Amino acid sequence: VTHNGVTYTWQDMCALNSFPYEFPCARLSPMDLFQEARWFFDETSKITWYNEVLQNLLVKPRIPRFGVMTESCASPASDVCDFIVALRTNPTLVGQPAETANPLLLFSDIGNMEMSDPCRICIEENYQSQIEQLFSLAKPVFQVLSAELQRALQVGFANDTEGSAQVGAMLSKTAQLAQSITIEDVKDFYQYFVTRGVYASLGAPAYIAGYQQLLPLIELCNPAFGLTCPSTSVPNTTEAEAALLAHADNSFSPVSTAGAPFPFWSESNGTGNLFAGSNPVSGSGVDMSGEMLSIVGYLDLLNFGQDDWNPLYSNGYLDPVTPDPTWSALVERNPLFNWFMASVTEADPGLVCGNDVLTGTDTPSPEFNAATAGAMAQATSRWCTQYDLPTAEEPEGTFTKQHFARMWYDLLIASDSFLGVTEGEDDPYTWTTGQGCGYNLGGERDPYTGRDEQSILFNASRELYFIDEGETIGVVSRNLLFGDVTPRVGDYSFENPLQEVGLVQSLYASLRPPGIVERVRNCNRPGGAVDITVEDAEDILKLYKEEMENIWSRGWDDDNAGEVQFVGFFDDNGVIGTTGRMLQQITLDNTTLTTISILLIALFSVLFLFSLDWVESRVLITLVGVALVVLSFFAALGFAILIGVKISVTIAWTLPFVILGLGVDDM
Repeated sequence: VTHNGVTYTWQDMCALNSFPYEFPCARLSPMDLFQEARWFFDETSKITWYNEVLQNLLVKPRIPRFGVMTESCASPASDVCDFIVALRTNPTLVGQPAETANPLLLFSDIGNMEMSDPCRICIEENYQSQIEQLFSLAKPVFQVLSAELQRALQVGFANDTEGSAQVGAMLSKTAQLAQSITIEDVKDFYQYFVTRGVYASLGAPAYIAGYQQLLPLIELCNPAFGLTCPSTSVPNTTEAEAALLAHADNSFSPVSTAGAPFPFWSESNGTGNLFAGSNPVSGSGVDMSGEMLSIVGYLDLLNFGQDDWNPLYSNGYLDPVTPDPTWSALVERNPLFNWFMASVTEADPGLVCGNDVLTGTDTPSPEFNAATAGAMAQATSRWCTQYDLPTAEEPEGTFTKQHFARMWYDLLIASDSFLGVTEGEDDPYTWTTGQGCGYNLGGERDPYTGRDEQSILFNASRELYFIDEGETIGVVSRNLLFGDVTPRVGDYSFENPLQEVGLVQSLYASLRPPGIVERVRNCNRPGGAVDITVEDAEDILKLYKEEMENIWSRGWDDDNAGEVQFVGFFDDNGVIGTTGRMLQQITLDNTTLTTISILLIALFSVLFLFSLDWVESRVLITLVGVALVVLSFFAALGFAILIGVKISVTIAWTLPFVILGLGVDDM
């Protein structure tokens, strides 16, 4: 991914591991890179970062794996993921409060699981198996369709000009697909197919809640207005899921509620009138409501070319033109067939930029029309498709039905009400460190989307949280984080947020070097890795130390180096450093050491100046000299403190020499 002139590779974003798949790499790193750089992003850059990095690397890969987890790795198919699925969907089964249920957190769990987790292994193995199976069927399906359509032209439509034209048009599309489908196309299809199901299962509670909120409008709905009044019975979960699936499968329209499904539907002709009919407002335009393998049975694909081949043709040959219930049931709604056929089918004429809110009702009652229009406006996502814009390749802006289906699902994925990168504690994609990481980020992460400069600066005014879970340092003072701030540290509030920050300092603390090595070894951080060796971690730290020292030296020697604008040494910020601990120990030991040294000098002087001749003995003079020097030292120390001069008590270490020179020798 290239962004703002910087190219990010899998090596930048991925953890090194021995497992042969890329997806686990994109866990924390893209969000971390965004967090580091977001201060310099304008709104366009943020959108680009979301679409090209976060959505592609963090969100979209988890959608098909979510489907595999719930369908293939949890009961009844398997039990390896039962605990985590129950924890997020029905926590009472595992002894947790019911209110802790949050299915969205399964997307975070998928990213957090370690490589050796049985659930993770099941997900990846079944995902690969599913993709390989679909790919093994996709091209043969369209190859057989092409062969059978060619035979139908000769057998059933030889004298039918109109039917022959329709079959020929379909043949040209199937023949193209039979040659062009790749395994990446199949992965892409499976992602959107699972998105459709996830939309229904995760969106059902919101659908039911929306229905309940609009019950007053149902009671006012008057059949005399010519309206199709909905039931006053709130739908259950099964009915809500069915409604959302119908919404996703419906034809595309410029009026859309993508990402915010409206519980009452209107005609899909672009009017958006509430209670005007029974069809959903818009949809993906691709019907994927059928069984995945129905077309395989219809074509008897596994026996094609053999004597016992027995396709389910009503007329003895493949007939997509004449009304055929078998074709309609097994092919026209088949997800695989419809998705790939949509990629070679032009979109309906007139599909242009939407941005039209749903207009409520059109009845003789202005009050009722106003009430329904207000409700519809609140539930409608305003959006615009890029596919109707002319390009160099398509000067008329012609695109396929699949383009619009992709756009519809992508809007759905990115919406705040579905799988968007949300703010706050329920964010399923950010700050996911995994089980292998030796620490977690404590406290809260400030929201960052949709914020103006003032609110971002206000968020910078908040207290810091535990950077090592409080084991060593505790809450770090804001005075250690900010330098040269306006207003002063401690004076900002919501009404008076930070206006300027001159220095933001990152603190990394560990009691022992082995602790630092262990964190680098275990944690998936930008540029770091999961489960590397201790030796590799030490090499990383050595290179980091050398680079830090080089930058530090350049900043010290050259004020214009640019990398370091201010160089200072603070060994004791955040946690007491080597120098601070040594000075503290020396200061506490100073009284004992000084007392011992004075006594030793006094004893030494007495021994050498003592004499049995009382006239020659100098013991008294020696003791007086020692006492005068000691008293003069404390007098000088007290006077310095009195006038405010800062001194170090370690100068008391010079007392023995002063005592010998002045108190003993000069006396």
